[in-house]
Amino acid sequence: MNTIQENLKRIRKEKGMTQEELAQKLYVTRQLISKWEQGKSLPNIESVEQLAQILEVSIDDLIDDESIKTMAYSEAIENRKKRIWVWISIVFSLLAIGIGIYALFIIPNPVEEQTVIINMFFLVEEVDEEEGTLTLSNGDVSLTLAALDESQVIRDASGASIPLMDLKVGDNIKVTYNEDTPLQMTMLLIDHMPDMQLFGVVVDPNGTPYEDLDALLQAVYQGADVRFCYDINSGSSSGWNMESELVYEGAFDWIEKTYDLYLDIDPTKASEDIRVGVITHNGVEYIGSVDLNSQTVFELSGEYLDATETTINWTETIHVTYRIHVRFVTTVNTMTVYEYDQFHTMIQETTVTLDDMADFVAQENTIYAYVKTSESSLSGQTLVHVYEMFRGEKLDLDFASANGLVRTETFDLH
Repeated sequence: MNTIQENLKRIRKEKGMTQEELAQKLYVTRQLISKWEQGKSLPNIESVEQLAQILEVSIDDLIDDESIKTMAYSEAIENRKKRIWVWISIVFSLLAIGIGIYALFIIPNPVEEQTVIINMFFLVEEVDEEEGTLTLSNGDVSLTLAALDESQVIRDASGASIPLMDLKVGDNIKVTYNEDTPLQMTMLLIDHMPDMQLFGVVVDPNGTPYEDLDALLQAVYQGADVRFCYDINSGSSSGWNMESELVYEGAFDWIEKTYDLYLDIDPTKASEDIRVGVITHNGVEYIGSVDLNSQTVFELSGEYLDATETTINWTETIHVTYRIHVRFVTTVNTMTVYEYDQFHTMIQETTVTLDDMADFVAQENTIYAYVKTSESSLSGQTLVHVYEMFRGEKLDLDFASANGLVRTETFDLH
């Protein structure tokens, strides 16, 4: 019997729904849906009822007996915790009221001096390594820090330490100090200028040296057999299944995005040198090739500036990771459609290619058809599949290009 996470993932995909779309209908985050499907956590009983309603299935289709026991036990523990916290809250509320009355009427309340904390924001204006000075400016105030060396560091919003002398012109700094002791200051690197901007990734069997992102998009528009994904300017991708995650961390929004890209290849038809590259502000740089003997994962990380320049008191740098998962699949070699009428008499036999599949039109009196496909397995054997279709139904099939890159195309019996 399948577990709830397996059932949820399977039914969601059968309904043609992404994790993000299901999360929006359930008013939860996509990450929570992902945790349910990975078995890292279980939905409560109320969420299961809502899932069943959204996916248009019964609760029995979603959960198994063991999941019911686990959810019931978890909810029992949660309810017990809630009752305990209610009593604890009541006790602490009564104590707080008593202490407040005692402080108000019995304890004298002297006037305390308040410490004033000042926050100022600057851009790095100059880094003088020879003199060991760092000049900051925000247009109204300039601040020069002297006698710096490699041992003095600044932290960024993620908590990482960076030597002060490694800062670059245009980096965004927050300075915090006490009004009474202005020389005792702390600094936080809010944003910085990336050395190399990583806009996206590309897979190209020909290793074409695109000058920039626009040149790549123009080639795709003209029919180039490539796969790409880029994040800048709202992002776009083509040719693969994709999952993404967006994370905000830190006091000033350390922004991190992760893309899991699934690259389907038919190794029996693939070219020997399918290149994997990164899209940067200097164009496309190829960093490796797909190994046709191994289903590997390429992990490429970097950052880019989501603006023309950094802005004081604002995070513009996006930290991004692309994970390209290479998957080997079999694809259709030949496809034949056998059409039948209401008397179960075959009235037409048609060999359909990928190029003319979109133009296929069934005979006027066709009621149903059998679609026979042949594929070459990874071991070299010929695999034959037969699908029964009624008029008006659609069938998704995987086809490989001359370079072995796989696309899913839909055959419509209409």
